[in-house]
Amino acid sequence: MIIDLIEPVVPELCEIHLDTQVINLFKEMARKKQPRKEKFLNYYLMLKQELGRRLSYLELHLKGEGGFGVVSLPEEISSYYGFLEWADELSEAEQKCT
Repeated sequence: MIIDLIEPVVPELCEIHLDTQVINLFKEMARKKQPRKEKFLNYYLMLKQELGRRLSYLELHLKGEGGFGVVSLPEEISSYYGFLEWADELSEAEQKCT
């Protein structure tokens, strides 16, 4: 899930001129507002795309960069299995074991 910046509404006769540094700052602020669970999911999906398959617990742990290793699962997620369930990454057989 990518968060888009909301364009401000400016009165008809007004203009806003933003330096590129300010634009980058706004983008960074929007990125930081993204919930930790969503960031983790995006990182997981990026790694999954690189490998071409679902990652194992160990692979996600070993490839974890920038604090996104399994040891730092978002607090809202109790386990790797819980993450896979939330992310809709479980097979039908795995879902039946729940």
